[in-house]
Amino acid sequence: VGAGDGGFMSYVQERHPGLDYACIEPDAETKPLRDRIPWLAQYDDFAAVGDRTFDVVCLFHVLEHIVEPEPFLNSCATLVGRGGRLVIEVPSLDDPLRSLFRLSSYEDFFFQKQHPYYYSPASLERLLRSLGYTVETLIAHQRYGIENHLNWLRNGSPGGNAEYREIFADADAPYRKSLEASSHSDAVIAIVRF
Repeated sequence: VGAGDGGFMSYVQERHPGLDYACIEPDAETKPLRDRIPWLAQYDDFAAVGDRTFDVVCLFHVLEHIVEPEPFLNSCATLVGRGGRLVIEVPSLDDPLRSLFRLSSYEDFFFQKQHPYYYSPASLERLLRSLGYTVETLIAHQRYGIENHLNWLRNGSPGGNAEYREIFADADAPYRKSLEASSHSDAVIAIVRF
């Protein structure tokens, strides 16, 4: 749901070509890019899917854009077949630049008008459980590494830094893992079982 240009769908299809793939994506601007993907079934809205169900339904950085999350999630749930999974990834309120480093310049960057809601792992789980869903797993996921964080701390802005990248190349993976282990991550992933 919210496939954009279809990049993620193509990535997964390359690794699992024998599966059926579909997306619900009302964005007309990215439709020509998805139209180039011959194996992708496309729907403009939930009603167009009919009674078809799927083993896995993914929402990557979609839910935080939804003004009314309850009816939206209930629509997503109708797409998941018995024994299937709903995978939801959202930016986390526990982002280390907010929760650990308390960087004021990041606050202005993080909170944006196009996100009516923000979720911590606890609030995302609470929302899903309040709808009667079984949260199988919550995963702290750190997308951005030490290079980006050092740039934020030094310059108060996002971006890369070739010098930091070279110096801290061996430290990046352990840094991300430490943030995830401490639940200070920039994203949270919930896996809901049906």
